[in-house]
Amino acid sequence: MVKNITAIVSGALIWWVVFIGGAIAMAQFWPEFKLAIKSFPDTQLFNGSMSMQASMLVLFVFCSVLSGWLTVLISKQRIHAWYVAGLLMMYIVPNHLYFSWDMFAPWYNWLVVIPVIPFVVGSGRLVKISG
Repeated sequence: MVKNITAIVSGALIWWVVFIGGAIAMAQFWPEFKLAIKSFPDTQLFNGSMSMQASMLVLFVFCSVLSGWLTVLISKQRIHAWYVAGLLMMYIVPNHLYFSWDMFAPWYNWLVVIPVIPFVVGSGRLVKISG
C-alpha cells in the first residue's frame, strides 16, 4: 500500500519538478523565451514564437512519459499510471481548456491536453514487470 501511494505521488511530483525545471532551464538558455515568460503575467497572453510553443509541448510530453514510467517502475503495477494520468488531467484540463484558453492558441491548449493520458499510461508499458 505504501509503495503504491509512493509511486503515485512520485509520478505526479516528478512531472511538476521536471516541468518547472525544464521551463527554468529554457528561460536561462533562451533569452527570447525568458522575455515571453516575464511578460506573461502582465499581458495574460503568451507571446512566444511557434518554436517556443513547440518546445513547451515537447516538455509536456517528456514530463508525461517520465511520470508514467517512474510510477510503474516503483509500483510494478500499470494501473497506477492511470491514477497519475487522472491526477494530472484534473489540473491540466480545467487550466488549459477553461482558465487559460484565451492566453494560448487553441491548437496549443488541445495539444497539451490530448497527449497526457496516452503518454503517461503508454510509458508505463515500457517497464518490464516480472511475475
